Amino acid sequence: MVFKVTYSEKASDDLSDIIRYISYKLNSPQAAERFFTKVLQKIEWLRENPYLFPLYHDEKLSADGCDTSRRIAIRPYKGRFPVCGQ
Repeated sequence: MVFKVTYSEKASDDLSDIIRYISYKLNSPQAAERFFTKVLQKIEWLRENPYLFPLYHDEKLSADGCDTSRRIAIRPYKGRFPVCGQ
């Protein structure tokens, strides 16, 4: 089963900010490209099996009707995401 992955506006903005930071502030466009490639790889893993990622307890997400939240790490950054429905 393939899951649908959606992004909040804040998540998209954060990712753009991270890519710009790595590329321009750290002056490393190659590292920014490698980081973005890792993000795309993790998103594909999420689509295929979000339950591979460790549990993360988040009362707000539970209140929104999501059965579980999971944690994702793409060094040095960490994020969390809800798994809602099937």
